[in-house]
Amino acid sequence: MAFYFTYGLAVQLLLLQAAAAGGVSEKGNREAVSPTLLSNLMEDILIEGKVVDEEGNPIPGAAILIKGTTSGTSTDIDGNFSLDVPDGSVLVVSFLGFITQEIEVGNQTDLEITLVEDVAQMDEVVVVGFGTQKKSHLTAAVEQIGSDLIENRPINRLSEALQGAVAGLYVTPVNGGPAQESNFNIRGYTGFGQKGGPLVLVDGIERTMSDVNPNDVESVTVLKDAAASAIYGSRAPSGVILITTKSGSKGEKMQVNYSGSYRIGSPIGMPEWSNSWEYAEKINEQYRNSLQAPIYTEEAIQRMRDHGAGLIPNNIVTGNGTYGAHWDMNGNSNWFDIMYKSIIPSQQHNASVSGGSNNTGYYVGLGYNESMGIIKGSDDQLNRYNALLKVNSDVTDWLTLRMSMNYVRTDEQAPNYRGGGPNYGDIWQNASASLPNWNDLNPNGSPSFLSSGPSLRGEGGTQNNERNETTLSGGFTVKPFKDFSIRGNYYWRNLTSHLERNTFVILVEEADGSIRNSARSAQQSSVLRQMNFTNYHTADIVADYDTQIGRHSINALVGYQEEYNNFARLAGVGRDLYTNSVPSISTTYNPNPTVNDQLTHWATQGVFGRMAYNYAEKYFIEFNGRYDAHSKFPAAIRWSFFPSVSGAWNIAEENFWSVNEINAFKIRAAYTSSGDPGSGNYLYLPTMGTGIGVGDVLLGGVKPNMVFMPPLVSSDLTWSSPQTLGFGLDVVAIENRLELTYDWYQRTIYNQPGPARILPETIGTGLPSVNNAVSETRGWEFSMKWRNTGRIAGRPFNYSVRFNIADYIGYVVEYDENPNGQRNIWTPGQVFGQIWMYESNGVAQDISDVEANVPQGGGWYYPGDLMMKDRNGDGQINAGEGGRWYARGDQYMAGYNYGRYRYGMNLQANWNGIDLSVTFTGVPKWITFTNNFHVIPAGINIWNSKWFTRHQELGTWSPDTPDNYFPRHSFKTYGANDQYVENLAHLRVQNLRLGYNLPQSLLERIKLRKVYIYSSAENLGMIYYKSNFRYEPEIMSRYGGNGYPPQRQISFGVNVGI
Repeated sequence: MAFYFTYGLAVQLLLLQAAAAGGVSEKGNREAVSPTLLSNLMEDILIEGKVVDEEGNPIPGAAILIKGTTSGTSTDIDGNFSLDVPDGSVLVVSFLGFITQEIEVGNQTDLEITLVEDVAQMDEVVVVGFGTQKKSHLTAAVEQIGSDLIENRPINRLSEALQGAVAGLYVTPVNGGPAQESNFNIRGYTGFGQKGGPLVLVDGIERTMSDVNPNDVESVTVLKDAAASAIYGSRAPSGVILITTKSGSKGEKMQVNYSGSYRIGSPIGMPEWSNSWEYAEKINEQYRNSLQAPIYTEEAIQRMRDHGAGLIPNNIVTGNGTYGAHWDMNGNSNWFDIMYKSIIPSQQHNASVSGGSNNTGYYVGLGYNESMGIIKGSDDQLNRYNALLKVNSDVTDWLTLRMSMNYVRTDEQAPNYRGGGPNYGDIWQNASASLPNWNDLNPNGSPSFLSSGPSLRGEGGTQNNERNETTLSGGFTVKPFKDFSIRGNYYWRNLTSHLERNTFVILVEEADGSIRNSARSAQQSSVLRQMNFTNYHTADIVADYDTQIGRHSINALVGYQEEYNNFARLAGVGRDLYTNSVPSISTTYNPNPTVNDQLTHWATQGVFGRMAYNYAEKYFIEFNGRYDAHSKFPAAIRWSFFPSVSGAWNIAEENFWSVNEINAFKIRAAYTSSGDPGSGNYLYLPTMGTGIGVGDVLLGGVKPNMVFMPPLVSSDLTWSSPQTLGFGLDVVAIENRLELTYDWYQRTIYNQPGPARILPETIGTGLPSVNNAVSETRGWEFSMKWRNTGRIAGRPFNYSVRFNIADYIGYVVEYDENPNGQRNIWTPGQVFGQIWMYESNGVAQDISDVEANVPQGGGWYYPGDLMMKDRNGDGQINAGEGGRWYARGDQYMAGYNYGRYRYGMNLQANWNGIDLSVTFTGVPKWITFTNNFHVIPAGINIWNSKWFTRHQELGTWSPDTPDNYFPRHSFKTYGANDQYVENLAHLRVQNLRLGYNLPQSLLERIKLRKVYIYSSAENLGMIYYKSNFRYEPEIMSRYGGNGYPPQRQISFGVNVGI
């Protein structure tokens, strides 16, 4: 939403009148206006029209002048104007911050004029810690994205819009479940193999990003380096994400907006079972190749074929009156079709009201988002309800008051699989482990003994989790004198959740009418009730002085902040329900219910300041510092000071700079020393556990209540000390249409807590953590933005391109507790994320190939088996002796288990009301190796062996098919090797949106301000993907393909403004 101010009119008229009287060209030369121009004018005609921006919003106060004269007018509050002009005139239409347009009147009497923002006149204001700064004044690595990448994109979570949008911000989906949030990381490793997440602040208060309604977001700012986030001290050792929600503008008339969309989703990368008889024959081949008797009889395989042809039922009745199980069933089930949906509808609705009087602005936003999961027959969904109210008012010319209220409710309904709740890993594993000859339902209509279907259909119980979060804030700004202000804010957040998990025993009826428990059911009914309560308070007060003295610009800020967080949990479990129809703890009869609670709290205090200075927009220096205290540490070492300094030099402002095409060439440097308090709230206290005694100890014939020995703690355990060094370059060129940014950084984390030196096992408790380790991360980022405008068929054509790419590595610098370099303990020089594997020597085609190679480990090798190269020539295939991480024998470092050189790109264009946006994300270098049966069909036993249609397409070795992809089908497995490594390099179309804004002439007739119709596709597909399997790359890397997949969503929506 754009807001314009009438003071622009006066500026525009003055500029254009000056140009008419004696304009200034681009080179600064005076140009006289022809004195005969006015005498040649012909009879006047009346012209009417409207001036709007690219989104169709009216521009009040735009100046319309007849070229070569001082005659003109301006648009009213609705962007309308009328003007008498001579025949053959040219109109000059302008407004501050937009590109001036010249319009030939010709025979037109009704004009619709669209102005395009002029980036050459704009100096973007960026949200930073406890304030804002001009982008041109930044000395640290900061990147901000606006609502243009978020609006009209019906995403379930804001994190989806951030994927690939910011260089150095890594957004990693955990799985595709409707309630799952992504992991966030800024600039890679933040510890020993760890990638910590940033501090996420929404309008100044810490919140969960998935609770934010994307429709309410005005901008997202990523403070990437420590110099930018230093003012937040120890709360932000891994960067900060600042989310600013929309506000109403003073003096703007009321605007009402509605947006709604309907989405159709489908899971990405679903495997598909082969026919049951093909599977059974392949498993028998695997047994024979392993010198074992086949497990499926020929009679059972024939029954599978007959059932597939519709000749017989899907199961037999055994001699004892039960239905067949395991190898006797003769069904033909594709369990992924039975358990998961292929079409998933959902919807989203948002409404907002904004506006203001001369001294008050307001914004009200309401939102509803329905996120549906893929599990069939179960309530696998998350509904989110949002409400936002923001008001700010100028009480006097020196006092402003503001308040906001944000409420979010989420209702999660999820499957309760075998009493474990929505354990998606277990659910997915069982869908894959269920064999294709098994049945969902037996011939009598009862669930099969081995079927997981009833549990997912809700027969085994359900889980519901209702969360309610209320955030209230109030604040003031006092301006006692010019350039000085005092701001105060208080925030309160209350979060409650109520988890209900009802677990039922699933019963199956056998052929003879007998009843027994399902093998895919919990074996005991139960009821879990869990309530969580979180209260969070924070307050800050900031004094800010900002002034300009000649060519000297000075900003000084000092403030105080404190936080307090209190968490409580109460949970109870009752077992053995009297009846499933009334599930509650009070309707269970087991005499041993379980009740437990949890209480925890923490607090911080901090005094912070910032001093920024620049001279003549050329030389910039900024100091930030925070003196912080955290309740995690004892009083003697609770406080610590974390400073940063950064500077920049814009060489393009120097007199000797002669490259006119480059508007800014700014070199940046920054150094920061910050603190990381680590995890856990009571690091210095030896906390003792309580409970029932374990082992064989009895007192009075019963196990006693006990208090357990606490682990050892270090009394001087203190902050980790990240120290960051960074250099950057910002280039703005070609009349500010091109922006280039490059950053290099090194983050060294001193005093990391690690295990203490090995102590005797007889100590009887856990080892204390001590500050004894150092790690380092180095990386770089590059981003580019290009924006331009032209005309097609007389109408403005605007387009923009954004591109970013980043990379990093991390490694151990110091760790004295592993002098021998053992692999299971970090060693100096060791690089995080490396994958070591064997080099394949190919599949042996005959016995001579077997004899020519060195076998790996014990066991016999045959033609069709995979052979490895003896890289060190010692006559053995192994990973080295002694267990050193650097002595790997025949293994070599093949790559990394995370994506290298991740990049993102966005293309946008609009013309004549039509707009197009395409977002790409990609990774050029990423590998993984897995023996999971989603990828490798042959495992160590039948349960770890599968035969999907993709396995069939690739095929296994046999004397008749020596060129097939996989080795011969047996129970032999192989260590990580380069022949079966999966290349996860890819380029994805993350989002594609095509929309149309109805023309102003039509909107005026239907009395609407804006109508935008669009279609959008999220996770549209891969342009290229190097893997042999279609599983989602993150699912492949994290779970070996065995995980809840994301969805491809096609949506249709409308955005209406009144």
